[in-house]
Amino acid sequence: MKKIGSIFMSLLVLFGASSALASCGGSKKDDNTLVVWVSNPLKPDYESLLSMSGGNKNKMALYTKAVVESFEAAHPGVTVRLESRGWSDSLNSQVMSAARSNTLPDLMMGEMYLPVYIKEGILKPISIGEYEEKLSNGVIADVKMGGKLYGAPFSTGVFALQYNPEILEMAGIPEEDWEPETWAELLVNSQKVAEANTNKGNIVTGGFLINNVAGISGAFRALPFVRQAGGDFVNENGEIVFGSENAVEAYKFLSDLAKTAPTGSLDITAEDQLHNLFISGGAAYQLEGPWTLEEADDYFKACAIPKPTAESTTSENAYVGNLIMAMTKNCDNEQLANEFIQHLLSPNMQWELFMGDSRLPTNMTFLQEKYEEMIEEKPYFKAYLDIMLNDEFEGGLPTFQRNSARIWETWGTFYNDVLTTTNSASVTTLAQNFENTVKGLLEGLHE
Repeated sequence: MKKIGSIFMSLLVLFGASSALASCGGSKKDDNTLVVWVSNPLKPDYESLLSMSGGNKNKMALYTKAVVESFEAAHPGVTVRLESRGWSDSLNSQVMSAARSNTLPDLMMGEMYLPVYIKEGILKPISIGEYEEKLSNGVIADVKMGGKLYGAPFSTGVFALQYNPEILEMAGIPEEDWEPETWAELLVNSQKVAEANTNKGNIVTGGFLINNVAGISGAFRALPFVRQAGGDFVNENGEIVFGSENAVEAYKFLSDLAKTAPTGSLDITAEDQLHNLFISGGAAYQLEGPWTLEEADDYFKACAIPKPTAESTTSENAYVGNLIMAMTKNCDNEQLANEFIQHLLSPNMQWELFMGDSRLPTNMTFLQEKYEEMIEEKPYFKAYLDIMLNDEFEGGLPTFQRNSARIWETWGTFYNDVLTTTNSASVTTLAQNFENTVKGLLEGLHE
């Protein structure tokens, strides 16, 4: 896979982390209080959630309780304090403000901005012993710089092709063809479903439900296809390649797939609406992380993303929901912080996480040893576990050192134009124009 270069850094998914660790800035109580900024699946209010009626079924709260209480029991006198500071741009604003005032927590989780924090000196390298060798190259691609590790993903997700057997069967597609091996096979199946479910010009049940949510949501799900075609959004030298020949090949294929989407679905502006549409039988296929199957395991199946051609040797992917725990520059008790990260990666906590969340553990030794048991618990996760164990991905979306929000906003317009065009030849021009716009935004030419 392509690595992120100096122009911009890869998108990271610093989602839910754990508790708080020793002595940090304005949010510290004392040297035995560990402060951690977290998001799902770690719940700062886990105790109140568990005390509610039916709270004993709240999987994330139970996972958080297991993490905090077992760590505190192993470290007498230590208090782990979990705090929420929002997510994405909201979290980034909090982090930058706290960095300026030296009031950062001991540990933090986040999403898009970790590589930037590394470059800005906001994060410290971590030391997690044997666990560093148990993390795949894919999940740490964006947080290992200069030979040092600055964050440890303790939960992650990757993309797979999900499908609805009932819809495919009703369209007359034989079972042996439900899991397409090539893009052409996926397109043919999707077209058959759409044609069989068109009423008065409207596709009632789509062949492929494509994510056209503006910004990073749609970009995340386009990236695996671009990588399957041998392209990327940036190359190994950090150069912008949104308009490369390989990327254009993927865009054209996605444009064809979009013609089989249920009518009106390209106008959906929220991921949860797409999720509900697929769950309710709105389409035969979609590319998504494992969370959809967590809810609907009795109905849907998943398989590897098909390759562009039978002769293709690429089997690429991208992470999504890569929950990374990192240590900030204000953390004084580095040993305790490192021990907490190791705690999250320990076999017991990785199992608790697997049972309590819809993402995947990152400890590869644990995945190998518990593979059969995990499939027995969640058979619909097999395709995702196989992708993880084959290490078929490296990094996520790029993020940019300037005009990041505007770049992804512009991506939304570009991608919508690609998906809705009726002239395949125009995709090349659209992609090149978008690439030039991104370059201008990075150079400050459009400010």
